Amino acid sequence: WHFHGYQPGDILYRIEDDPGKPIKFKERSWRVSIYSAERRISSNNWTDLMLKLYKELPKILDEITSIGARVSIDIEPQTLDLLAYKHPSTFRDIMRHLTEGTFELIMTYPFHPIVPHLEMPSIKDLTMIMRALYEPLLQESSFLGVWFPEGVLTVKTLDVLDKVMSKRQKRIFVIGDECHVRRSFGSSSTCPGVISNTPIILCPRSRSLSDAFSFSLLSTKELLKRLSDFLRTPTCSHCLLAMDLETLFYHEQKIEQFLLLLNKISKAQYSICSAGDFLERIIKRNLPIHEIVEYASWSGYSDVDSGFSLDSRWLGVRRKDFKVFSRKVYGVKISQVWKYA
Repeated sequence: WHFHGYQPGDILYRIEDDPGKPIKFKERSWRVSIYSAERRISSNNWTDLMLKLYKELPKILDEITSIGARVSIDIEPQTLDLLAYKHPSTFRDIMRHLTEGTFELIMTYPFHPIVPHLEMPSIKDLTMIMRALYEPLLQESSFLGVWFPEGVLTVKTLDVLDKVMSKRQKRIFVIGDECHVRRSFGSSSTCPGVISNTPIILCPRSRSLSDAFSFSLLSTKELLKRLSDFLRTPTCSHCLLAMDLETLFYHEQKIEQFLLLLNKISKAQYSICSAGDFLERIIKRNLPIHEIVEYASWSGYSDVDSGFSLDSRWLGVRRKDFKVFSRKVYGVKISQVWKYA
């Protein structure tokens, strides 16, 4: 089970640009409130609200540990910085859990760019910065996990990642989506496999099961049955669920629903672990080869590129032919080409 944590989206601009001084920035002022665990929580914007809710994360991790489970989490560096600045006690609690090994920390690129959209020197620089930021926090393991923002990756970006990380002498894996795997290549799209032409392992999530939990498309009972049916298939005896960390705050009973589901999965004699822990168990197996769909994204517009979930959402034009497309907003077509501009 994997969670993706990224929250600095409401910073509008930096007031202080001198790198020798503490960062000062202007935030969006947009009052929001949600209910979580029967409590109303309010803040000036969505980012600040989510940072407040990170206070619940150590409690959730304690509950996960009591079940005998472990998850992996990637938390974007600026999110950690904002937590340390605004909610230092929460930051310390999360760091304590990390030190105790309660969860597996997955690296992710600073500032959440769509990595393949950057120039190659910038990709290399950001990869080196990512390594430097996370290196002091990483636990002892044979594996090193990475999450590409929005899941968008290419063989070239993976090659840069491999070269920058090669000195650590750990096997690299990336958290991905079944949309990354070419279905016709003869391997299950939700089983870990080595990415063709690279030494890197891809751990694809089940999009349907992940979305079913994220957006409450199924009850806990229905999701458990669907999961059990999935795990009994001959092609794959395991399944990765991955989603945004803020999923746990989508409605006031979501945390309770999550912990109930984990309890039921555990009682059904299934093991709940992080992606890295799972790879430690199966590394002696011959992993299949995955040919990837480059520029695929776990959150792309699948209706734009002939059913593929690609990066057109951020390009502003269709990836397959670079033609302009529109989205309907309140029934009105709005061109996305401004993103390309």
